[in-house]
Amino acid sequence: RIARALGPRCRGMLMVSAGIPIDDARHVRHMNLQTRVAAIAARYTPSMFAMLLRIGIAQFNRIGHVAYLNKFFHGSDADIEALKRPEILDLYRRSVHHMITQGTRHMVTDGRAAMADWGGDYEALKVPIRWLHGSADPVMGVGFVQEWAEAHGHGPVDVVEGGASSMLWVNADRVLQALARLIEATEKDG
Repeated sequence: RIARALGPRCRGMLMVSAGIPIDDARHVRHMNLQTRVAAIAARYTPSMFAMLLRIGIAQFNRIGHVAYLNKFFHGSDADIEALKRPEILDLYRRSVHHMITQGTRHMVTDGRAAMADWGGDYEALKVPIRWLHGSADPVMGVGFVQEWAEAHGHGPVDVVEGGASSMLWVNADRVLQALARLIEATEKDG
């Protein structure tokens, strides 16, 4: 939606570990448990989502960031491995702290926006769009992302083998390479 609102100032987009408009029947059952519960609560019961967020914040404060993040990423081997790197662990700690200080109202708004059907906004964009997605993403399977991108003329998806939620930090070189290619392509097109 932001890219559409920017109009001609947006000359291209790089979608890194990005979601797609969620179809409850097709996508939700493939998400990890916490994301699945949050997605359904954000879409259908925002007040329940706010309560779940408050519980999550209390748990984060009670057990600490290391235990919380390891529990949160349980089942995602790539993300658990990334948490062993002190700089990645600290980035996640600071990210969660930033979300907490914003309050649950903002997290609910973000969750509802993610679960809204923003397909029309995406389709209205007339700029180059490139996708970079991890093969081990625990939230949105790469197959669904490939299907979406190709159906809208923006395939193929550049798949990072073993990439997961932490891909932006762990695979920063791939992200920067993809961004450089996108910028180069948009400069050639004027």
